[in-house]
Amino acid sequence: MCIFSLGYIDSEPVFIVECPNQAVAKRLSRKTYPFREIVYWFTDNLQAGERTLFCYQELKNGSWQCFDTNSNSWKNWNSLYIPQRLI
Repeated sequence: MCIFSLGYIDSEPVFIVECPNQAVAKRLSRKTYPFREIVYWFTDNLQAGERTLFCYQELKNGSWQCFDTNSNSWKNWNSLYIPQRLI
């Protein structure tokens, strides 16, 4: 079971898919096309980007590994929470 949410990074909307483990996140990160227009639908913003993050949490250290569709690469984040004032 994945958790879907809408967040903002650098003042741009981002669709975030929090997956239960690495296998699910990697499987979904290969199928980005179905997720591309969800940001448009949630925000009613046709100018919004198509950025999606497919993430899972490392059990060892609690950091998040996320596949970012903007860069087509995996990134390591300590937290998925980004305070509004830092954006």
